[in-house]
Amino acid sequence: VGAMNRNPYDYDRPVEDPKMFFGRQRVVQEIIGGICSPSGVSFALYGGRRMGKSSVLRQIERRLLERLSTDETPKVLPLYIDLDLSEMHTRKVLCKHVIQALQKGIQKHLAQVNLDAGLVDRLSRRREDSPEPQTDFEEAFKYVYDVCFPAIGGVRVAILIDESERIMSVDSLTELRANLRALLSNRPITRGNLVIVMAGSAQFHSDMEEGSPLKNILTEIPLKVLSEKDTLELIHNPTEGKLPDPLERLVMAQTGGHACMTQYVMYGLCAHGLEGADEDLVLEVADSYPERKSAFGDWVQDLEGPALDIYGVLAKHREPLKKSEVRSQIDTAPLQVNRALDALSFHGVITKDAQRCYAVTSELFRRWFLENIQALPGGTQYFSEAILVVDICDSSRIASQYGDHALNVVASALERLTLEGFRRFPAQWHKHRGDGFMITFSSCDGAVDYARGLLDALRAHNADPATEIPIHVRVGVHFGEVGLSLEGERVSNAMNMAARIEAVQAEHLIEDAQSVKREHLKTKDRLFLSEQVVEQLVPELRERARYLGYFEFKNIYGRHKLYALE
Repeated sequence: VGAMNRNPYDYDRPVEDPKMFFGRQRVVQEIIGGICSPSGVSFALYGGRRMGKSSVLRQIERRLLERLSTDETPKVLPLYIDLDLSEMHTRKVLCKHVIQALQKGIQKHLAQVNLDAGLVDRLSRRREDSPEPQTDFEEAFKYVYDVCFPAIGGVRVAILIDESERIMSVDSLTELRANLRALLSNRPITRGNLVIVMAGSAQFHSDMEEGSPLKNILTEIPLKVLSEKDTLELIHNPTEGKLPDPLERLVMAQTGGHACMTQYVMYGLCAHGLEGADEDLVLEVADSYPERKSAFGDWVQDLEGPALDIYGVLAKHREPLKKSEVRSQIDTAPLQVNRALDALSFHGVITKDAQRCYAVTSELFRRWFLENIQALPGGTQYFSEAILVVDICDSSRIASQYGDHALNVVASALERLTLEGFRRFPAQWHKHRGDGFMITFSSCDGAVDYARGLLDALRAHNADPATEIPIHVRVGVHFGEVGLSLEGERVSNAMNMAARIEAVQAEHLIEDAQSVKREHLKTKDRLFLSEQVVEQLVPELRERARYLGYFEFKNIYGRHKLYALE
């Protein structure tokens, strides 16, 4: 990285350092201005995956906390809640979570407030069959405002909710949006004293568009890709201009103003050393972008047929096209064209210039699309699956010690147990791979349940007195996009990743204070999971996943979190 002591880019976390926050200052200022206005304005912030929503919420939180130590009024206590890390199954659980966040926020940031923690705690712990969770929250809120806040001149509370689409996807929370509307508009104690900023992606945006009770209560702000100026500042300023201008422009063309993509490419270039960077290195790092396995696939899944067709037209033209020129090349109704263009803009894969012409943003996504989507029959045979790889440990030792026939016996026993497991946990597809199998499932829960069942069956097999040679295996599970080749075979970088997870060794671990020790990494009878899998597990399984650390794999760029499940 040259004169810099550390890599200034971190593509894997929300931006909390204000010096690394580019292009979203106006959005943050607008939201803070509304929050601090006399009546208090609530907002819906939406944008595509990895568009920077979490970073915006974190910057809002930081600036509101700074205001608490100044003479500015009103004072606003921010409560950041990440629904992706919470188990919000009922309104009661969510209200309890918010009450506890309020209690912790007061204790941490408003030390001068004499909080009767016992009362708030009692309210948050009411029995789960409490008839009206909203009333519990109002009682806690009323206590805080009537008893605690007057001592310091009054404080407004801003709840910053990340991953808001989680609320929309839980059937038992269907009344929650009406409850939130009532709190923001109808309840005397909360109206004006409570504001909410909800950030979410496609599902949250769709809910707002389809007539959510919150639609006229929340001021909507779309988050789009960074402008050319902001993207170049993100590339140029943290590196003190060490990357030549032509390469800065190339990075911008590859990422198309996607902040996460830009940070990733710049992280990789800094890791290699900016002094030796050239065009080939920029393209190599860009093509290794790990979110291709998830974000790109998610974008495609969120886009309906007309949107994919329109993007295909734009992707093949280097020059921007007018809407009429796009319509002339596809057989789609005008209204569908408008919706498709809006959807493509939402995910940041196209942009509209001052002349109202449309063009693709990211060369990286354009290249991926043409290679992986339009190259497939029908253009829709790209999908996400959980990929499981199981392999026999020490197969070479078994062959050398007992002979090839013994290894065939062990392999046959594994095959029998593997196929028997499909009766309880049906697979989408499977094939032999070396001494084991590669198997795909429609869900991560299904893949993990199958793996645990297989390990249990193997333990029972090994405990059988009739078993002469015990079978020990390694299992790795990853989740990512899978495509069908023209020959009908599954093809995917995600499959390579699953194989690396299954075979991972201690030497691949980046040992640090939070990771396990290399000598404690299990070598057999283990189930290792990628971060993408753990994120999608049901809470019971997710809680049991044990963090192992970051790993680096040959020919797979970047660091990757792995977990173990017993």
